[in-house]
Amino acid sequence: MLLLLALAGPVALAQQAPPGDLAEEADLHFERAADAYRRRDYDEALEHLLLSNRLAPNRNVVFNIARTYEQLGQFDSAFRYYNDYVRMEDDPELQAEGREAMSRIAARVALVTIEAAPVGATVYIDREDLGARGVTPLTLALPPGEHTVFVKQEGYHPTQARTSLAVGGTAEVSVVLVPIRGQVELSGEPAGARVFLGDTDGTPVGELPGTLTLAPGPQLLVIEKDGYRTARELVEVEADGLVQRAIALEELSGTLVVDAAERGALIEVDGVPEGFTPAVLDLPVGAHQVRISKPGFRTFEQDIEINTDERSALSVRLRSQQELSAASRDLRRAEDAPASVSIITGAELRAFGYQEVYDAVAGTRGLYTTNDLTYQYLGFRGFGRPGDYGNRVLVTVDGHTLNDDQIGASYVGSDLMVDLHDVEQIEIVRGPGSALYGSNAFFGVINVVTRERDSALGPHAVVTADGGRTLRTRAGASVGDAQRGASVSAAGMVSQGRDYAFEAYEEGDGEGVVNDADRTRAWTLHGKAWLGDWTAQAFYTGRMKQVPTGAFETILGDPRATSDDHRSFAELRYTPSLGPRANLSARAYVDRYRFVGDFPYEDEGLYRDRWQGTWAGVEPRVRLSPVERLDITAGVEARFNFLAELDSYSPDGPLLEEEPRQAVISAYGVVEAQAARWLRASAEARYDYFTLEDIGGTFNPRLAAILQPGEDDVLKVLGGTAFRAPSPYELFYNDGGLTQVRPAKLEPERVRTAELEYTRRFTEVISGTAAAYFNQILSLVDTEVVAEEDDEVVLRFTNVEDRVHTGGVELELRRDWRQGAMIAAQGSLQRTRVGDWLGGEYLTNSPWALAALKAAAPAPLPGTTVATRVQVGSPRLTTQDTWTGWAVIWDVTLTGALPEQPVEYGFGVRNLLDWDVTHPGGYDLLQAELPQPGRSLFATVKVGF
Repeated sequence: MLLLLALAGPVALAQQAPPGDLAEEADLHFERAADAYRRRDYDEALEHLLLSNRLAPNRNVVFNIARTYEQLGQFDSAFRYYNDYVRMEDDPELQAEGREAMSRIAARVALVTIEAAPVGATVYIDREDLGARGVTPLTLALPPGEHTVFVKQEGYHPTQARTSLAVGGTAEVSVVLVPIRGQVELSGEPAGARVFLGDTDGTPVGELPGTLTLAPGPQLLVIEKDGYRTARELVEVEADGLVQRAIALEELSGTLVVDAAERGALIEVDGVPEGFTPAVLDLPVGAHQVRISKPGFRTFEQDIEINTDERSALSVRLRSQQELSAASRDLRRAEDAPASVSIITGAELRAFGYQEVYDAVAGTRGLYTTNDLTYQYLGFRGFGRPGDYGNRVLVTVDGHTLNDDQIGASYVGSDLMVDLHDVEQIEIVRGPGSALYGSNAFFGVINVVTRERDSALGPHAVVTADGGRTLRTRAGASVGDAQRGASVSAAGMVSQGRDYAFEAYEEGDGEGVVNDADRTRAWTLHGKAWLGDWTAQAFYTGRMKQVPTGAFETILGDPRATSDDHRSFAELRYTPSLGPRANLSARAYVDRYRFVGDFPYEDEGLYRDRWQGTWAGVEPRVRLSPVERLDITAGVEARFNFLAELDSYSPDGPLLEEEPRQAVISAYGVVEAQAARWLRASAEARYDYFTLEDIGGTFNPRLAAILQPGEDDVLKVLGGTAFRAPSPYELFYNDGGLTQVRPAKLEPERVRTAELEYTRRFTEVISGTAAAYFNQILSLVDTEVVAEEDDEVVLRFTNVEDRVHTGGVELELRRDWRQGAMIAAQGSLQRTRVGDWLGGEYLTNSPWALAALKAAAPAPLPGTTVATRVQVGSPRLTTQDTWTGWAVIWDVTLTGALPEQPVEYGFGVRNLLDWDVTHPGGYDLLQAELPQPGRSLFATVKVGF
């Protein structure tokens, strides 16, 4: 074998041909090695073979080195070189010879097999400075004993292992090299962006935000996400280090120009508020849903597509939409309400400078006002009896009934609120509402809606001077947001009164003239607190007014004749959502009403009437939508008067001491179905049971069909019944026959009604309404004269045997409030008769014609609004069979705000023409007609802090 290898010199078998001089030197050493080997001088042969291999490495010399070591008995080295030879040789037969040699000496050496992952790692034994022993996988013959194996590979952490070797045995060493890595921490936007190395053709190595583990050195990161410009970031990764990078991908965007005729509308894109109209928005490329909304307008929604670096335009004309809750006890659009409704918005309240509900609703379609100089009350569609104190109209504040528990009177003047700064809007519902509210909602409902959580007034103070030598002041504040907060206000009013000359008393010098005889003091406290679904509200109002009219035959103009009313309530309301198809509204409340009336008589002295009432109740109500297009509302209410005292005193002692406590248990339900796209049907019903006297139970249904043949047309067909239970005052009051005696029995009043109303919307803000109605009233409670002598009368409440019929038509043309301007014109004709509708007797205090025009527009002075209202009313029949004259009342108001200052102001003229207006008096008065205020001025200033 040696001879065969020797015939092929080292240069011929070299892996790479060395330079000429080295080749010659390598051949020389090889020849000397061969000569020494033949002489069995193996040490010399080995020396020359190693030199030759160093000069020209080749497998032939390697094999001979292994053979020489074998001859020297250095089997460890021999095995190593045989192993190297096998790896270098390509010829299978020659490889077999090398393996045979390794097998031959295997029993004489201690072997170790070294494997590493990944392969190709460099192996060192015991000491690295002695040089590498090969690359894995590798088998080595080593001296017996303990050895340390070092394994290294570029890009990996080095490792080592201890092994014990014995001659004739084979030890195994297997290691896994840990790659050397560094970390790159990426933060920024957008979340979910994909991160690639080098280019985007491969698999992402991570997402944004996140931490990447990468090989040390420069790394090019490519970050991309749909809708964003791709970014490239070159990062120098540090071995076992942390590099931080903030990434901000630029959105691919386009421009959307949003314009709306109504400024200040909220713009939402994909549910996120983006600004207010008009606006120019930069939006990400792609599909978006744009939503534009503003209170008082129908929400506009449209899907749009934004293209890269392109400009799109969206021009919107919001359609006016008023929402109210009084018609159904759930918030809904006016055109969807199952009733004939009107809304006086907050913008209108401020522009016209209204101070009381009585003033605000005047001029509304179908309504008229009555002032007997002690109380103010409202008539609906031709019905407003003198002396009934408006007890056939229900007045609520945020849905809480404010009618008292003595006579059921509705308060709409300063006896309800000193001013309207806390009011968001006033909702007027015409027609019977007993199916939802029970007693007193006979002809209509007035719901005063106070400011919402997000519109509560901040710290402020207001001073107002108006007609009748009246001064009003108020202060208030609020804290928090829509989720939690509170608001509180306090207002007061003082009036020095007016001078009157009553013709009915003009029989002697100075008779009939009274000066400063209706002095008034009033005050209102109002507070709200809210937290999530909970709302607590407290309200107190009081008014003490001198009675200037000589009512109930008292001394005319005597300052002792007073009417003192105090009304308060506290309510806790819980309104959680029970899911996408169910809502709960539950409330508990405590109410109180106190009245003291003083009546001075010339001979008898001072008489006093007193009422104290305190009651509490609970009302849970649930609204369900079990299936699409079907809504069900069900509720119960329980109310108990645990204090009710009706007293009347003469100078000689008590005339009346009654305690008419009662409980009222009620249950009601509403079913509404969207039968077709153009038809929505509603059925309401309520059952009330009264424990007072023999009133008992009463059931009242109401049906409504709302037809919408087109988007701009709404036709309402309405019908139902309502009732009014006799009040404790009507049932029990008497003063020993001085002015009034107690009735033997009173039945509840009932009304049957049918209504038809058609509304056509001509533009987004202009609409026209035509309505017709007919009412039949049964068992009307009225006042009758049971005795009369020397102009002194004795009265008694009784049920009118004949039925009372009212019917009429109404027209209204309206431009809703937009861009600081509105206009509304309305007119109504009605006929009210006792008995036969065509030929029966006239009803007192029932104007057959009403008309009004209201308008407001920006004034030339920036930030100001001029508003005007003209009301026209036909003559009314008085209790003494005379007629009042035509009434024409023209008001003009200018309101505004100082630029960049929290100061608002207003001033105006009421009854600009100084028209002589009179209202019919009641049976308790000697006067047939009562004069109303003439021309008067008002001015107001509000300052915010």
